[in-house]
Parts: sequence; C-alpha cells; structure tokens
Amino acid sequence: GAGLGGGFTNTAELKPMKYKQAMKCSDKDLWEEAVTEEHRKFVKYKVFEPVKLKDVPGNAKFITTTWAMKKKASGKYRARMNMRGYEQNDGEHYDGTSIASPVTNDVTIRIIMVLMIMADWSGTLVDVKGAFLNGHFDNDEIIYCKVPQGFEKHHDPKKVYLKLLKTAYGLKQSAKMFWIELLNAMKYMDFKRSFGDPCLYWKWT
Repeated sequence: GAGLGGGFTNTAELKPMKYKQAMKCSDKDLWEEAVTEEHRKFVKYKVFEPVKLKDVPGNAKFITTTWAMKKKASGKYRARMNMRGYEQNDGEHYDGTSIASPVTNDVTIRIIMVLMIMADWSGTLVDVKGAFLNGHFDNDEIIYCKVPQGFEKHHDPKKVYLKLLKTAYGLKQSAKMFWIELLNAMKYMDFKRSFGDPCLYWKWT
C-alpha cells in the first residue's frame, strides 16, 4: 500500500469497518463522500424507488442493510451498502432452487494465458462497476428496506421506505441475476459460450 501511494505500513490498516466506526475516524469527510458515491451508483442504476410509508403493504417484509467501509491499498475510500440476504424468505424473496451461478476455474484461465503467449495476444482486464446492481428480479419478488445509514440526507426515513427494483449486494439471487445480464450482453456482442466452461465466451474476428 505504501508503494502505491496509500501510505500504509501494513495490510492490517486495510480491514473493513462498519458505518458508525468509519464515521468516528479523523477522515470522516472522505468516508461520507464514499457513501454519497455509493448512493449515486444506486440512483444511476435505478436500484430502488422511495415508497411512502402509507403505501407499503402491512404484511411487507423488510430486509435490513449493513455497510462495508474499506480503504484500498491505492488510498481510495470505498463504501459498499449490502443487504442482509440471510433475512430473505425462500419462496417469497427468492427461489432457493435457482440462485446458483457458474464460476470460471483456474484451468480455463491458465489455458487462455498460454494461448495469449503462443499467439502474441494482448489482454485487457475489464471491471464491471456495481456488477450486482445490474440484475433484474425474474420471479416478481417484492423486497423493501428501510432507508440505510448515510442515505438519510437523500430520503427521509420517517416518510419513506425503499422498494428494490433491481438486485443489490448481499441478496441471495444477485450473482445469478448478474450472470443472466452478462449472458445477454455477450449474446448482444455476438460472443459464443464455451461448452467446456460456461464462463468462457469467444468469437472469431
């Protein structure tokens, strides 16, 4: 971290913190900006919509939230708002038989790297910003959450709850729903899916 300009003496300083803990630090202003950036991301991807308290059904189930605040080795302040997915009810907030998503394996990665060396290819690493905020619910799930800590200046917790329109980090189905979005994106770009590894996509150019 020190070598990258973060000024850390050891990695113990990079441990994640909860919201209240971060707000007690001397760099509180930087953490607040990180929280604001996270809110912007939720708004950009249209993850939720505010619903007046009186319009929320009496039998609605609420999911609570938690924060993971972490200063990266680069010195960047990162705040991620997570849903407590363990509070979801199977059959109501997700389909327990359809939440798994494939993950690539190290053999595939090594084969691709060897092919890159043999063919003199160059590689590009792409990071999907807010990956799990791109997923859509596919079983008409209705999930509400109370206004998270740090979002109070944007939404009055005494007047509204938040209804999720897309998946968010921490939900049981988030990984699966993002994978479906990824499949659609690859299909749109005319990539074919490998039979050997469902996470490997390719096309001839």
